[in-house]
Amino acid sequence: MDALIFEISTQGLHHYHLIDKPHTRIGRAFDNDIILSEPTVAPYHLDIIRDDDGKIEIFNLADVNPALFNGYAEKSVTLNTLPINIKLGRILARIVLPDNRVAETKTLAGNGQSKHLFSHAVWGVLLVALCLIASSVDFHNHSFTTYTWDALAKFVARETALYLAGLIFFLAILERLMFNRWEAKPLIVTISLTYLMFQLIDPLVEELNYSFTSYLPELIFSIAWYAILIPIITSLYLIHINHQKRNKSIGLAILLCSPLIILSVIEVTQVLGYLDNFSALANYHRDLSALNWHSDETVSITSFMKQAQSLSPGVASP
Repeated sequence: MDALIFEISTQGLHHYHLIDKPHTRIGRAFDNDIILSEPTVAPYHLDIIRDDDGKIEIFNLADVNPALFNGYAEKSVTLNTLPINIKLGRILARIVLPDNRVAETKTLAGNGQSKHLFSHAVWGVLLVALCLIASSVDFHNHSFTTYTWDALAKFVARETALYLAGLIFFLAILERLMFNRWEAKPLIVTISLTYLMFQLIDPLVEELNYSFTSYLPELIFSIAWYAILIPIITSLYLIHINHQKRNKSIGLAILLCSPLIILSVIEVTQVLGYLDNFSALANYHRDLSALNWHSDETVSITSFMKQAQSLSPGVASP
């Protein structure tokens, strides 16, 4: 009599039970052969009977939430082919043969190497330290008055350290609830790299704003970052770290990032609305740049005043 495998699909890792006896009973009661701790499962839900000729019959014992066999409610079924899908209350299960082919082994980040970027805790600590340094540099570049070390420390602690810690904690809890596992080191590395990427790109965007005397580069970056780059990073994390299916990962990434996408679209819409409205003030980029890059040649104050004096009313300067 060949053994069978009773597979229980759960969030995260599945559970497997060997069925090698002529009579196997499944349910929530403690005297069952396979005990299921799910409140929607009956105390005695299934009976699996096997005779010496290899015939296998499954009897539905539950009056409340009766079992579904391949999607159909039956009092009993005779197994002619395997696997068979079974639903007991909220539990999804199936019966398979021991030689049933399993999925290919998923590769850990860095193929399980202990010193890989996503595997070693030192990399996470180093990247978090780089995030704090990048935040300090950003504070220095945007400070227009003399500041103290105390002010710098408070800014980094409030704007970066607490932000990163809260984001990591929130996403770790979410990951635990969704996939029933902790991936602390890869999560810290991914968030830190994403933060550093933003700190590298954002100054370039500010220089483009200044160079073109326009907020258009910032608007384009805002949409690209929140609507494209962040969902891509999230989906890649789900695929390569949590080993989720590609389509599921993309869908989850879009769902998780949808608040950011909506907020970025609203912000861009509001800015474009301001630009369309008439204003008595000239619309130009008002921030200064230490690099002082220009897409056009600059005009001295003396030349500007001479051009202004030579203009007639309603005539633009060449």
